[in-house]
Amino acid sequence: MKSIMINILNATPCPMAKKAPSFFVLCLIVSCTLLIPTRAMAQCESGQTKVANRYLTEARASTDDIERLVLVKRSLKACQTFIGWVELGKVQIALDNVADAVAAFESARDVYTPDNNGFYTSSELKRLAIGNAWLADIYLKVGELASASVATQEASRAYGILQVQKPMRLVQLQAEIDDAMASADASVLARTFDLQHQLSTRGIGVRAKVRESNEPPEVLAETDALQAEYDNVPVAVALNTQNSVNPKPEASAAVVNEPTRPESIMDSGTLSESRLNIPVLFEFDSAKLSGASQNSVNQLGSAISALGLDSSASVIVVGHTDSQGDANYNQALSLQRANTVLSAFRTLVSSNPNFEARGSGEKELRYTGSSSDDHRRNRRVEIIVRR
Repeated sequence: MKSIMINILNATPCPMAKKAPSFFVLCLIVSCTLLIPTRAMAQCESGQTKVANRYLTEARASTDDIERLVLVKRSLKACQTFIGWVELGKVQIALDNVADAVAAFESARDVYTPDNNGFYTSSELKRLAIGNAWLADIYLKVGELASASVATQEASRAYGILQVQKPMRLVQLQAEIDDAMASADASVLARTFDLQHQLSTRGIGVRAKVRESNEPPEVLAETDALQAEYDNVPVAVALNTQNSVNPKPEASAAVVNEPTRPESIMDSGTLSESRLNIPVLFEFDSAKLSGASQNSVNQLGSAISALGLDSSASVIVVGHTDSQGDANYNQALSLQRANTVLSAFRTLVSSNPNFEARGSGEKELRYTGSSSDDHRRNRRVEIIVRR
């Protein structure tokens, strides 16, 4: 990672930089940087901060992308700040340097670490969410579906902890990922579980906590500006989307905050917990799988087999419904559907974890809108892997 950072700050632009990186190189960057623990950036002296801010101000005022790139790199040499890394990621997007943009946003995400008690300030946690949201968008554009899924979950979890509404841009991204996951092959699904597992065991994916702090007004304002900028600048406008998984579908309303469940990692003491939401289509008013969803379940079963779980691990299938119909009826139906998927797993999974089925009915809607797509995505199964 250190060598990557040096290259980002010192490399001079060249014509080849505008070409899309090979999938191998991108995957190498993703796999190496996504899984390392967050690290504390060196504290900058006031003089260094002033120099860094001056270069950033000049970069933002420039209309020339190459000049912006040089100025932002100078800023980061003076002081490695979250805003500096975000600005570097944005200018790399403008130059179509996708791999460098990924590395810059990963560095932005990794700026903040919790204190000794595991707490962040509200601004730190919101910036962590913004960094993951940028990452998820870019990962998906270059076909890294598993990494995009994990980054989206991390961003969503942070917004949920802060009890603030997710940006609509992130909602639409999550909808695209949900749909792509429904048709993903077993290798992508297994990689998603493994990425979460490795993040959890390194202390990154564990539920964060927010401490009360009197943050300066300029920090709060700066964070709000970063949030507004993410909301209003679609990556797809600037980024070559030829490797995009699918066009973005419509998502009509904000996603409900991620629920704090009693079976979460922090409460249960589980070493690692990985979650995956898959829209699974059932026949109307039935617990019978549709033909398309039978393939999704087959791929899920193969993915769980690939994890090599032993008898100390658990696989929990949670059924969910949309908000249409009677709540009590939906509760019973969700459990029936979870049992349908679990029955399939018992014949598909070659390893021997503990299996459990649960039903949540309409209590944990993933999408709060009323469109047919919202209802379809809410009819889902959530797979929880504990190991």
